[in-house]
Amino acid sequence: MRTAMVVLIVVLGLSVCLPALAADQVPEIDATTLNKWISDGKDLVLIDVGSRGDFAEAHIPGSFSLPFDTSFPAETNKLSKVKTYVLVCPTGRRSLRAAKVMMESGFENVYSLKGGITDWIRQGFKVVKGETKVSEGEKGVVASKTYEKNIQTQSRAANTVSNSPHRVPR
Repeated sequence: MRTAMVVLIVVLGLSVCLPALAADQVPEIDATTLNKWISDGKDLVLIDVGSRGDFAEAHIPGSFSLPFDTSFPAETNKLSKVKTYVLVCPTGRRSLRAAKVMMESGFENVYSLKGGITDWIRQGFKVVKGETKVSEGEKGVVASKTYEKNIQTQSRAANTVSNSPHRVPR
């Protein structure tokens, strides 16, 4: 009888604690799944939370740079909380932390790219090098003309980027 009572208390305790722990976890997406989502035209926003230097070195076509720093919470609070966001960084660690911040701010659909851009490249998926996107405040994040041309060319050539978000939805 005593053992049954202890088991019941443990089970009840876990039933209360586990959902809280699960809500704290950030869903991760692997490079192959993200590439499929992009190819299928899934409505998503790719945010590269690495440094501006990391972004210039290599980033996923259609992504924009929003470094995970002290301004990150204020900048992301300008975005729609119901869109689907995939966060990317060089290794996947920073994007996990950034995604957790977004989730704590009420964003409903946030994913972190498992293994980051490093795994994306290892899988052989396309990247853009040496180009940047700049923020224009209320107008959103807009690609430079060179970047837009690069995205259009890659889209036609590889048919891997559709619905590339050149403007961040508000």
